[in-house]
Amino acid sequence: MNCMDWRGFSLLGKYCKPVVSLLGALFVGAYFLLAPVNLAPYLLYVGCPVSQYELPASLLSDLKPVPVAIPVCGAKQFCRGFYFRGKSRTTVLISHGQGNLIPHLGMVRAAHSAGYSCLIYDYRGFGLSDGRASTAHMLEDGVAAYDYLEKQLGLSQKEIILMGTSLGTGVSAHVARLRPCRALLLVSPYTTLRRAVCDRLPFFSIYPDFQYSTLNFWPKPTLECLSIEQARVPVTLVHGGKDSLIAVSNARELRQRLKTGGRLVIQEGVEHGGISVNLVADELKALAPAPKFGI
Repeated sequence: MNCMDWRGFSLLGKYCKPVVSLLGALFVGAYFLLAPVNLAPYLLYVGCPVSQYELPASLLSDLKPVPVAIPVCGAKQFCRGFYFRGKSRTTVLISHGQGNLIPHLGMVRAAHSAGYSCLIYDYRGFGLSDGRASTAHMLEDGVAAYDYLEKQLGLSQKEIILMGTSLGTGVSAHVARLRPCRALLLVSPYTTLRRAVCDRLPFFSIYPDFQYSTLNFWPKPTLECLSIEQARVPVTLVHGGKDSLIAVSNARELRQRLKTGGRLVIQEGVEHGGISVNLVADELKALAPAPKFGI
């Protein structure tokens, strides 16, 4: 190798080293910038805050919503929502998915069609509710909503049916683990939030488990539905056969894990958020027939 060759090799090494260092720094920066802990406020806690709720007229034609304020954080903050009285005192407690409660009022219609009363609420940081959205708050708010039914409305555990949809299935599963209930219905559930995220966005599989369970992001207990395997009440899982947001394989795995059986209903050809209201109403009826008021 002549002198010119050595000089070229030396120059290449001189300029390559800082370039490699720069690329390495950019990769590390992107890794931490795109970490779940940083993206959660933009991808997970989509609460759609509003200054007031505008309920659709079609819902109000035969349903009479009663505004409720559920105390949380030592009554320093409140989760807001609506109670709808049905033919039965038994009440379906709905923990909904992303966004505020308005787009999820179809599940209220399902509960009413099944003959039940219903309570739907917004987590802190969602809709009209106070506070800041976080996983810890969502889980606490679900328990607070249950306690509101028990302490403020005087319902017994046999008069409360827990129902979660999409993101809210993890909340309902958490409440079912801590509080007794009559039955549990999960619509479009996931096994763990990590799996749901990675199924949708495979890039996030490069992040270790602790990125999904740190105290700053998804604290333990976290948003997951695996805890239902110990459920001692009737459990029904409903999922869309073509759900591209939360794969139907999540529901199938949950069904296999249930120690006491349970029911899995797959609505073929249906995407995420497209589950039939009538199907949900039928499954609620099958879970626990609604007694009339006073019976």
